[in-house]
Amino acid sequence: MEGKINLCKSTIQTADMPLIVGVGDTITSKKNNGENSYLRGGSDRSFLEFIQILGNEFGINNKIIFVDSSSGEVERPSTKKTGLKGISDLYDNLKFDLVFQNGPKEYISWFIELANKRSNFKKSS
Repeated sequence: MEGKINLCKSTIQTADMPLIVGVGDTITSKKNNGENSYLRGGSDRSFLEFIQILGNEFGINNKIIFVDSSSGEVERPSTKKTGLKGISDLYDNLKFDLVFQNGPKEYISWFIELANKRSNFKKSS
């Protein structure tokens, strides 16, 4: 992670760094054996952490979006069942700007609405 951040800092001028929006749905791995806690992991977690840290390094408030796609296909925490328990906690470095509790369909609807509003805003400017 440190090498990737340093590469960005050495090759990208601050003025050229855009705001980045990271979207992910797998940010936990599995329940800690015999405990009531979860191991940090998931295939999207390090990607989202990278975006968050990169923003901090460049003084940009990058956005982190969590789409809860857990519908029982695999055993993992779900905001529908436990809130953020098993997904995040006070000690988690990864902080979410938005959480879509109802999965990809909710996220897609929001994104389409956002794009339409942005398009209408640009037309009226």
